[in-house]
Amino acid sequence: MQSTLFEIAARTFDGYTDRATGNRVLRLDPRLPAGHPPLQEKTGWLTQYHQCSCFLDGGRRILINLGSLGDRFVANYFILDLETGCAEPAGSDSYTVGLVDPNSPRAFCWRDDHAAVIYDLDRHEELMEFSTESPWFLSDNILLADSCQAVVGAYQGLDNRWEEPCNSRFYHLEVGKEPQMILDEQGWFCNHLQACPTNSNLFAYDRWPSPWRPEQVIIHLRDLDGNERPLPHVDTVMPSATKLGVQRDHYVWTPDGRRICSYFSPIHSTSDDHYDFGWWISAIDIETGEDLCCAYPPERWGCHFNPTPDSKYLLSCGGRDFQFLYAIEIEALREGWNETVIFELPKSIEDGRDNGPYHHPWVLPDQSGVIVAAGWPGPDWGIYMVEWPRGTM
Repeated sequence: MQSTLFEIAARTFDGYTDRATGNRVLRLDPRLPAGHPPLQEKTGWLTQYHQCSCFLDGGRRILINLGSLGDRFVANYFILDLETGCAEPAGSDSYTVGLVDPNSPRAFCWRDDHAAVIYDLDRHEELMEFSTESPWFLSDNILLADSCQAVVGAYQGLDNRWEEPCNSRFYHLEVGKEPQMILDEQGWFCNHLQACPTNSNLFAYDRWPSPWRPEQVIIHLRDLDGNERPLPHVDTVMPSATKLGVQRDHYVWTPDGRRICSYFSPIHSTSDDHYDFGWWISAIDIETGEDLCCAYPPERWGCHFNPTPDSKYLLSCGGRDFQFLYAIEIEALREGWNETVIFELPKSIEDGRDNGPYHHPWVLPDQSGVIVAAGWPGPDWGIYMVEWPRGTM
């Protein structure tokens, strides 16, 4: 019988039994290459941002990063091998890996001259590259469902996008073909690209007014032929239009391609603490607009989440006073809030001001476990893998 990914990791990494659930937990403590400097006091291992795929070779290798306290934009990327426990730098001195494909060695990388590259990590070979000239700046990117195509975003006026007009362009990249511009918008900041998992012609993105003005529907669906529509909303609660950032924004697509899941706030808050925003969870059917949404109970909102491969659950972490990894059954949201605790997290200090680090849970491709970052600052800071509850979910 073939070993699960959790079982493979359990032969390499030490673990313990979670006191809250009895589930098995491993601490993924990577072995760094010879000569690599030791970890600094305010850095630690983190999982990948929730919208950027992290699994290679069906999950046997995982893209992780070394992050810093208080600066979510500082990171060094590594590929962790679950069988050996070794972490090797991702790419090379000339490349930074942004996201990887779970079923091939392909990755989307940024070259040190700011070019976007579709890259073969095994052969260390560029399959395609794309660059723009100033004042355009490349930023967002996705690999589409077939892994042979990508979409990359370019921006003009990015730094002052909420006070002055920002212009956005999307380019379609396909190995062996010339890049094609597929979106050109003036006065809109278009970011957070996400590929439909089941349709290589379809993607979603956030469309923000620039300069900022109240806008309740941010997520748009678009295909490579230029057909576009806002994410439909039927008989649902809408976000407050008075504060930037409370819209359905930090979203993920369920692997079956049916729903886009996100969180939002219908209230107006003047607080700088994100835990005060009164968040709701949302799971919208992209065809009908049906929205399975409800308010988070106190302390349950913990920022980003991710779906299970079978599209049944969302995995999230709680707030400052509920530091647990838990699962939300999507269809059961029809009846209101539900949760199943998976793992008590090592204590993490959260300031609520969107500075990071973040827990960013990821469910293994065979659904045998979940990886999650926790424990900052201090000696418990690291990546943990908890076994998926057997026979109960």
